[in-house]
Amino acid sequence: RGFVLARAGLFRINRHVSQVKEFKSACVRAAKEEGFVKTLSGRRRAFPDLHLQGSAGGFKRAAAERQSVNFVIQGSASDFIKTAMKDTLEQLCQTELHERCCCCLQIHDELVFEVDPDVLMESAQLISKCMTDCAQLRVPMRVKAQVGKTWGELVPLEQANLLLSDPPSVPRAEVQDGLAVGALGTGKSADALSAPADGVSEGAKAAGGIMLLEDVAPVASAQPGALAGSA
Repeated sequence: RGFVLARAGLFRINRHVSQVKEFKSACVRAAKEEGFVKTLSGRRRAFPDLHLQGSAGGFKRAAAERQSVNFVIQGSASDFIKTAMKDTLEQLCQTELHERCCCCLQIHDELVFEVDPDVLMESAQLISKCMTDCAQLRVPMRVKAQVGKTWGELVPLEQANLLLSDPPSVPRAEVQDGLAVGALGTGKSADALSAPADGVSEGAKAAGGIMLLEDVAPVASAQPGALAGSA
């Protein structure tokens, strides 16, 4: 029954969003003809298993077809977030914000910063612009910013005034296995939130350790023929 439902779902997708099937076929065709596929930024990956012959190579050949499609999508998303990280660091270093705004983590299409509350809005504006401008697409790239004292207490950036009106907590850095866990040290495991001891901004720690989470993804557009997914 599950297989039948899955096939029915794919049939509806291919019927209503025919560009998806065309895109996947184009990726596989390019990989076979040129020997590689490219991300939107031009990074290449070859798939030699696409040319395996016979039934013995059927499994590897099918896997290579799926990977050739996946690389274009997720590889492009990876390029976008790395470009956003580079551009953000360069922009921060051109201002005094780099001493009060520290990038702690990258999780897929999200960046986590530890920020001095006094420069929160200014930092969020700069970071959001860098993430929005990290790629030029036919669909808009929108950024969602959230802020909180811990990962489990995030609220939309628009509600930051309510958060900052509370008395700042005394920041602490607990050393665990040679790593310092700063203001992010609740709501997630120590492994997920640990950072090198010198990677936590002294300015942010002294100001109470506000956490800023930026999430970027392309969104659907009304433009005919435009196709976008999550970054």
